[in-house]
Amino acid sequence: MNFDELYPGRFLKAGLIPNGKANYTIKTVAKEQIEGERGLEDKVVMGFEETALQLVLPKVNAVAIRAMFGSDVQQWIGKRVTLYATTDIMPFPKRRNEPCIRVFGSPDIREQVVCEWQPPKRRKLVQTLVPTGYYVTAWNAIQQATPDQMPAMRKRVDQLTAAGELTAEEAAQLVAAIEARV
Repeated sequence: MNFDELYPGRFLKAGLIPNGKANYTIKTVAKEQIEGERGLEDKVVMGFEETALQLVLPKVNAVAIRAMFGSDVQQWIGKRVTLYATTDIMPFPKRRNEPCIRVFGSPDIREQVVCEWQPPKRRKLVQTLVPTGYYVTAWNAIQQATPDQMPAMRKRVDQLTAAGELTAEEAAQLVAAIEARV
């Protein structure tokens, strides 16, 4: 049991992310008033399909998600985001070494995305967000495989699809790539 499990609540905490990194599908994004250190504060809260826990979305994470999916917040709904626990990427010096949740990347992006944010009176934060899904790995494997390896590639795509690791659209694209290589 880790410390964050001792004090459950409605919000996702760094210690609750399995294996330090996990994919979540964005279900809701809304502004709420939440009791903070200075009384009621307006915060952005993100909900997920996979858990009832929500994430109070700091601007550093919102900027990363915007870099991957655009400025229209409604377009974020249904997108998958890979979150991870870290003590890095802290915009506020007083909170150094405090575990937090940051955006690692997404299974829904196909290439790295560089994201920059300049907090007021602070140093610029630069993050490289990475593709984290099976699609990119499978695509690269298909491109490097020989034609006689394509039946095994097709079987693996079917397994990933059945396990819910690939969307129907991703599976169709990979199958088309496999068939083009046969």
